[in-house]
Amino acid sequence: MQCPRCNSKNIVKNGFKQLKEHRVQKYKCRECNKYFTAQEKFHHLSDAQKIEVFTLLSKGNKKYQIAKRLGVYLRAIQYLIEKKKD
Repeated sequence: MQCPRCNSKNIVKNGFKQLKEHRVQKYKCRECNKYFTAQEKFHHLSDAQKIEVFTLLSKGNKKYQIAKRLGVYLRAIQYLIEKKKD
């Protein structure tokens, strides 16, 4: 396993994240201090959705409007935009 932000393998277990049905192991990267889980399922958008997000952003749509239109979590849109900046 490696950090999704910096790709470092210098990670440690860091508690659990409680989901509706179960708990998921949390990890912390010792290089960039990012916390993450192995199951970031809400960040997965298809390539077509990613293109549509940036098309809609360029047309002046707000992030929450795009999330609603695509039927995804707002956080998925925010994550995609943050990832694009890196």
